[in-house]
Amino acid sequence: MKHFLAAALMIAGFAGNSLAQPLPRSTPEAEGISSKAILDFIEAADAQVADMHSFMLVRNGKVVAEG
Repeated sequence: MKHFLAAALMIAGFAGNSLAQPLPRSTPEAEGISSKAILDFIEAADAQVADMHSFMLVRNGKVVAEG
């Protein structure tokens, strides 16, 4: 599961691109992901990564979690 979530992690930068359209949003469960699995991943990453400033999970072209 950890590898699945890590593979689904996408970092996207749109700085300076005024033509960029916002990514559509959805819920984790609607896209086949457990909210609990996302929370577990974030808690584990927070404990192990000192400089994690943001997180975005995209599945099926939709943002399902960010913070």
